[in-house]
Amino acid sequence: MANTAEIGRDTMMKENNLPFVSVIVPVYNGEKTIGQCIESLLAQNYPLDKYEIIVVDNNSKDKTAEIVKKYPVKYVMENKIQSSYAARNTGAKVAKGEALAFFDDDQFADRNWLRNLLKEWGNKKIGAFCGKIVALNSMGSLLEKFWGQDETTKIEKVKFNKENKHFLKFGAGNGAFPKEIFDLLGGFNDTLFSMGDFDIALRLQKGLGLLIKYNPEAIVYHKSPDSWEVLLKREYRMGFG
Repeated sequence: MANTAEIGRDTMMKENNLPFVSVIVPVYNGEKTIGQCIESLLAQNYPLDKYEIIVVDNNSKDKTAEIVKKYPVKYVMENKIQSSYAARNTGAKVAKGEALAFFDDDQFADRNWLRNLLKEWGNKKIGAFCGKIVALNSMGSLLEKFWGQDETTKIEKVKFNKENKHFLKFGAGNGAFPKEIFDLLGGFNDTLFSMGDFDIALRLQKGLGLLIKYNPEAIVYHKSPDSWEVLLKREYRMGFG
């Protein structure tokens, strides 16, 4: 059996091999959720000196900026282009991390999200990492139950290549790139209205021949739409993209 000293050395080696990560959160008028979002990221089971949080305000008109500035995070503005993809690109430009992890302002992270997301870090065949999105409020109204069940399972049903256990799509709300790969791709296409994550996934796999690794234990929680109007607007945006 390994003694306590050996276990301690193994743990230290694993911690030293973790990459420094920049967690990038684009936000627009997110006063209702951005505080809890940031708190979930600050509570990660990941060495505090190994990651930073960058919140990119995409020209919010509410109290988003006031709330964000209360936390020990980097606050950046993107007010030239009204696009979450432009905001993500702006965050990437000021990021210090070897890895760029992307998160949405209306989500909350499982405590082990970041550590699980980057499993197999260093595998040169992998160009991006994705995790699982679980819907909150799925026990509420019929609408919330429907959306929650669909959102939680559709990625694995449609976008997951079971043969090689890799994703076919990058998830901009729960995913990460090695920074050198992201820069090589030129970042997200900020001219797109939506589906920029699908676009970058195609460029990664077809252009560079790299894989997207799916880690279902890297869990984030996303609030379900609470009205048909919100749901229809979302589906329209996705369909238009």
